[in-house]
Amino acid sequence: MRLSEHENIISDNWSCSLIRKAAHKFYLEKTWSKDQFNDILHTLLVQKPTLKAFLLNVFAKRS
Repeated sequence: MRLSEHENIISDNWSCSLIRKAAHKFYLEKTWSKDQFNDILHTLLVQKPTLKAFLLNVFAKRS
């Protein structure tokens, strides 16, 4: 079964939630490798380049 283009795109809410969760696992829990974190961020930003500002805000809060 092939998904339509609309069904294959990650939602904005889910993307933001995943960015927060990934940052938490990478920076605080230290349970994710740099490669895992990078893969998630790359996948999300390729589909949702408008989330770059949100991602930078998450990074700023972690510093």
